[in-house]
Amino acid sequence: MSEELDSLIAGLDAEWEEFCEARLRLRDAGPAALPLLVGVLRTGNDTVRPRAARVLADMGERGADALLGLLDDPLPEVRAQAIESLPLESCRRPLGARPLLLGTLNVVLMLARLGMVGAGVGALLTTPCAFVVLLVGWGWRGAGLVWMLGAAAGSLLMVLAALLIRLAGRLGRERSARLPCRYREVGIVKLQERLADPDASVRAAAIRKLAEECDPAAATWLRGMSADPSPEVRAAAAVCLGSLDDFDALFAALDDPSPQVRADAAAAIGELYHASLWPTAGLMARFGEWLDRLKCRLVWHVAPRREVRLAERGAAIRRPRPSLERDVMPAIVHLIRDKSPEVRAAVLTSLGSIEHPDSVLFILGGLMDEEDIVRVAALEALRPFAKAVDYDGLLPLLDDPAASVRTAASNVIAGKAYGSGRRLDREAVPDLLELLKVPNTHVTIHAIQALRSIGDRAAVPALIEILRTSPEAILQNNALLALEDLRDRKAVPVLIELLGDPDASLRQQCARVLGVFRAEESVPALARLLSDKTKPADNIHRVDEMAEKALRRIGTREAIDAIRRSR
Repeated sequence: MSEELDSLIAGLDAEWEEFCEARLRLRDAGPAALPLLVGVLRTGNDTVRPRAARVLADMGERGADALLGLLDDPLPEVRAQAIESLPLESCRRPLGARPLLLGTLNVVLMLARLGMVGAGVGALLTTPCAFVVLLVGWGWRGAGLVWMLGAAAGSLLMVLAALLIRLAGRLGRERSARLPCRYREVGIVKLQERLADPDASVRAAAIRKLAEECDPAAATWLRGMSADPSPEVRAAAAVCLGSLDDFDALFAALDDPSPQVRADAAAAIGELYHASLWPTAGLMARFGEWLDRLKCRLVWHVAPRREVRLAERGAAIRRPRPSLERDVMPAIVHLIRDKSPEVRAAVLTSLGSIEHPDSVLFILGGLMDEEDIVRVAALEALRPFAKAVDYDGLLPLLDDPAASVRTAASNVIAGKAYGSGRRLDREAVPDLLELLKVPNTHVTIHAIQALRSIGDRAAVPALIEILRTSPEAILQNNALLALEDLRDRKAVPVLIELLGDPDASLRQQCARVLGVFRAEESVPALARLLSDKTKPADNIHRVDEMAEKALRRIGTREAIDAIRRSR
């Protein structure tokens, strides 16, 4: 048994598949594996330690007891790992009469919001039917009835879907909740004690774990950590307070003397104000405030004591988010000239996440920064605004002395070209043709693909030139595919010429494209390939087989006679 356990412990440092198998078997091994896993946590490396902690978190009450005990371990890295792996999310929550009533109230308010959204969507979708009713002659009453039915159906479907999703989530949580609620209570008390730990990494881990519980009381504890002497702890506290909607602490961290804190705070603002969250936030803002006031009044009558009522009332009314234009943008833009390159890079990344139109000028300014990481961050932030940026400002960065900047620039230019192809933007064809001359394979490939999508035959001469002169097979293959889609017979002479190329793969692909063109003038050259038994490494067919398929597709008497003679 000990040898088997030793082999399973060794599997913690193996590849991912072996680790998953060892994890399941260690979890089922029971108490015998606990001392070994605790020993690995204390002596293992940075790869094995998190895996051992994950196995302990999966072992139910025994594993949770072991992790709680490790919170007092003398080694700070062990304490930090135990904090990160505490399975507090698997604990059952206590449920009394008052929490049940408040939980039901939250569910009802959530369903009311979703019902309103569903009603609006249903009414919008039934608008064409309402116009048809008007045209038929049923009048505005009939149209109004159609709108009401659509709104009712949309609201009902949205509420039913929300109930089913919530029920499925509740069942899933109940199945995975193997730990009694006392573990959560003890764990939170231990985490509060770790906020005074002498090691900064342990305090930061405790802050992040407390914030994961989304407990409103955690904000009180975390505010006290904003004055911690360690930048790592202050940064963790600011980011977690921001996730709990305490934006004052997050904005205050932007003026922290430590570059790490300022950079983390700027990055957190970019995540909280990500452009993908705008529609939802804008749609529910006013309606959410009205529902919060309703919740405040209802909670006032539910809570038993006045001081509890006041606390619940304060928690019930959410503070509105700071305005993006008035508060957020000025708060992070003033850091664009920060002395620390990490801070400047984080600000540019946040501006790219927010995707506000006013961000473009600041991001373009970052392209001229003297630090590599800032220029890379500016290029990555430009991705959402690629359509509005000219190639002239990006092409010089392909010759940047830093390899990371050259790679990022090629990705942005390629993404801009790809976007032109998706939009079928014919106005972009001249710029895309210029990109074909850029000595960057990644950029050239995306420019070819964009021209292929747009379908403008003005690109044919440039594609023929790439096909004839490029030394890279990947560029030739992409040019061939583009010429095949454009179906311009100007390419036929060049394709016939390349049937004699030394590269077997190129000969084969040219034969295939000539078959697609049904180029009768290529029959003699294709007939000569019927004796070519070469099989390219990237294809399952030989060259002669592809030449025969092309001749059959051309289908003239001369082509069929050539096939017969070859046999």
